[in-house]
Amino acid sequence: MIAAISGESWVVQRFLDLGVDIYQKDNDGHTALDWTTKNGHGNIMRLIKSHMTKQVERQGYVFDLNI
Repeated sequence: MIAAISGESWVVQRFLDLGVDIYQKDNDGHTALDWTTKNGHGNIMRLIKSHMTKQVERQGYVFDLNI
């Protein structure tokens, strides 16, 4: 989550590749996607959304993350 907050896209990509829980929330209930959106890190937001879409597609669902 700290990598997402700080804008370190290569670190976020590495964590995604390792299978971190992208739905995990901090003590205030925010996810990494929430923080990237709040801090304006569009590149990381796209990485996370793409990862979420791939996870859902692997499960056989159709899901649109164009928020």
